[in-house]
Amino acid sequence: LHDAGIPSTSFFVSDFVRHGLDGFMDLAMFKAASALCEVGAHGASHTALTSLGPDALAAELSTSKAYLEALSGRAVTTLSAPGGMINRRVVHTALKLGYEVVGDSVALLNTAPSLPLHRICLLNGQSPEFVLSLVRAGPLYWLYKRLRRTSVSVAARLLGEERLRL
Repeated sequence: LHDAGIPSTSFFVSDFVRHGLDGFMDLAMFKAASALCEVGAHGASHTALTSLGPDALAAELSTSKAYLEALSGRAVTTLSAPGGMINRRVVHTALKLGYEVVGDSVALLNTAPSLPLHRICLLNGQSPEFVLSLVRAGPLYWLYKRLRRTSVSVAARLLGEERLRL
């Protein structure tokens, strides 16, 4: 994305970077990546933010933000909720702590300027061609994605999550 001139944000779990968790970026990799993209927070411990009480939520978000800012030397103003688990309380707390953009993991285009924003979650091993195909996807592709998500959501509410998984 950097080479193609497309701005991007990578979201980092600060404890994973801090402790060099196997399979995730260590400090050296973080430094290299942060030179190519905006640094965003993905929580301190990758805990579902909606499961945390008010004090624990504030600590999770502020600890992650402060550590990533110290490492990158830049303000960290974007947050992506781990597992896409987000609600109004999480958004409100994040805004209070200085985050300006808060995202979920819903791979759809944003059709209105409201939070949380949808974001496309890219996974390890996905090719640059795949990423560029998403950037270049036309309106019909995104309409299909929105209709599919809506139909699955309606089915889950009508049938219940457990029956839908069968």
